[in-house]
Amino acid sequence: PTTVTINDEEQAVTILGSAFASNKGITSVTIPEGYTQIGGSALSGCTSLTSLVIPNSVTSIEESAFSGSGLTSIVLPDGITTLASELFHDCTELVSVTIPDGVTRIGERAFENCRSLASLTIPESVTSIGSYAFANCGSLTDIAIPQGVTKIGTYTFSFCTQLSNVVLSDNITSIGTRAFDFCNQLTTVTI
Repeated sequence: PTTVTINDEEQAVTILGSAFASNKGITSVTIPEGYTQIGGSALSGCTSLTSLVIPNSVTSIEESAFSGSGLTSIVLPDGITTLASELFHDCTELVSVTIPDGVTRIGERAFENCRSLASLTIPESVTSIGSYAFANCGSLTDIAIPQGVTKIGTYTFSFCTQLSNVVLSDNITSIGTRAFDFCNQLTTVTI
């Protein structure tokens, strides 16, 4: 069901935090239209999970929801405005993510250790990128920071060993400690 009645009040059903965490047998999940929230750690550690379909009715995905899963690609729903902390942390097989326009915040460690993520388009709506957000994304080669971003946190792109080209927002006022630490292939920074 997409709704339940509690004390005569209809409420939306969510995927509860840790509901399927560390289930190594799950390979595919399709969430039906009507769900509005995916709880923290809901599918974390599901190492065999390679396919996930999320309807546009989902407007909130909590921290670590997919961390350590086997996802290889994902299209996030249009209603999402925040990519929670550690959302895709340790998704080492993740190659492709479609972030919708309207996302304003990428949380701390959201993509940390996504070693297969080679390219990513950050929408112009993003105004905040958390510390370690893309740390150790060893396949990432290019990144453009949207104009609304004024601060890059500490270690945000550290250990992105293949990162060669960075385009920074004109509005950057602060770059955190070691934001580009060990980005040894970085040859072009455009401000």
